Amino acid sequence: MYKFLVLFLLILIVLSCGKTKEVVQINSTDKSRYIEMFHEGLRYKQKKQFQNAKHVFEACTELNQSDDAPYFILSDIYSKLGQKESAIDALQKAIEIDPKNQWYQRELAYKFHENSNFKEAINAYKNLLKSNPQNADWLISLSECYFKNNQMKESFYAMEQVENIIGTNPEIIIEKYRILFFQKKYALGEKLLLDGLQIFPDNPDLLAILVDYYFDSKQDKKALDLLKHLSDIDPNNGNVHLTLAQHYMQNNDLPNTFKELKLAYLCPEIPLDNKTRLLMYFYDTQAKLDKNVVDLGMILVDQYPNEAKAHTLLGDLYMKDNNEVMALASYKRAIELDPSKYTIFEQVLVMEYEFQHYDNLYKDGLKAIELFPSYGKLYLLTGTAANQIKKHQEAIDLLDIGKDLITNNATKS
Repeated sequence: MYKFLVLFLLILIVLSCGKTKEVVQINSTDKSRYIEMFHEGLRYKQKKQFQNAKHVFEACTELNQSDDAPYFILSDIYSKLGQKESAIDALQKAIEIDPKNQWYQRELAYKFHENSNFKEAINAYKNLLKSNPQNADWLISLSECYFKNNQMKESFYAMEQVENIIGTNPEIIIEKYRILFFQKKYALGEKLLLDGLQIFPDNPDLLAILVDYYFDSKQDKKALDLLKHLSDIDPNNGNVHLTLAQHYMQNNDLPNTFKELKLAYLCPEIPLDNKTRLLMYFYDTQAKLDKNVVDLGMILVDQYPNEAKAHTLLGDLYMKDNNEVMALASYKRAIELDPSKYTIFEQVLVMEYEFQHYDNLYKDGLKAIELFPSYGKLYLLTGTAANQIKKHQEAIDLLDIGKDLITNNATKS
């Protein structure tokens, strides 16, 4: 009973959109068959059996060509099947039958827009706006279609109409700037942003766009002053700190470079991969590692305490900084978090051997062997540790296995 009620309500909604007055124009036998087919099509559509639904509703249009509802439903089905042109044709047929249906007109505009048919979308939005000229959403879409159709004057005018309706806001200013910038009207675009900042003096988006414009136009001092201002009003904006750091690095101002980088590394909005790539740049390019680079690695670990990648990278930085004790601690934490990396495990065992930490080497070696049983070097290291802690028979067994694995691998290669 519940399913029947849901289906019945759905039928009423669809038929009310389509004005079922046309259905009564067919004879009673056809009318009964038509309604039965309509119900069947809705059931298929509800079950997402779109091919079956398509065939049924196409049959509905053959039986009664004066009802707009099946054409409207067919348009949606064609869209779901990827048949874009058929979807538009069906929707246009529904509009032909019921030209006053604003819902149909809106869907047609959206479909033209989605299909990048901007010329037709413009006409459709203009038709919609005749009935509701104060609809800001339609005007914004119209402006975008004008822009995509390279009608910049019309695009700008449409955004001005939006501004008259809803008032000035940073998003409208940015969109108008984008249109002017595309036309290479740079001076007008700069004035627009500066005027906008008179109204919204601390808006980070307007400031950021103006900064980009000043850098692009080689007005570095203006850009730098704005960046500093933006940093003051939005201290947690990691991208601002990264941009400042890049500027200072290009000018060989390392103290300010690392000052801004440390602030950027504290901002969670900057992805971990971006931060690690920057640290690897310093690792690869600095013969003697700057202490600030290690500090950045420590900040990274504080920000991502459960990320093995962060601990591994910090271990690499410590190694390059000749701090092997801290490097070993970082590597050990990395394999605790992610024991799947053989190279890190091996590094830990080799360092424990060099430090003569035989108890730890024995324990960690057994874990490594359990995870990577085919690597002979692990047995040799672990067997050496076992011998040192007086587990002589176990040492012999481990060393024999290690020797055989290394011999077999050498033979195969």
